[in-house]
Amino acid sequence: MESNTIPVLQTEPVRGLTEAQARQRQAAGLRNTPPPDLTKSTARILRDNLLTFYNLLFLALAGCLVAVGAVQSEDAVAVGQNLKAGESAAMGTAVTVEFRDPTAPPDGDDVKPE
Repeated sequence: MESNTIPVLQTEPVRGLTEAQARQRQAAGLRNTPPPDLTKSTARILRDNLLTFYNLLFLALAGCLVAVGAVQSEDAVAVGQNLKAGESAAMGTAVTVEFRDPTAPPDGDDVKPE
């Protein structure tokens, strides 16, 4: 019975295999193949994160609102103004409002009813 096994070769790393040995191993399916690429392209990352069930559901609902005329041009202006307001708040221009009771004297004494 003939065996199609390829013997393990002990070669020096500097010298390597001969052409005949390399062809014999390649014919037997023994070749170096690079590992699969594990990184994702930018397009793949965007597709995986944007094309989700919930995003598609929200898109369908938005399409329905547009189809029935529930969205008006004023809505787009309001969205733009809110986005601009959100940008300025994110830049640290938040307003602090201090509340003072006008009936309480500043020194903490009790207020006498009139």
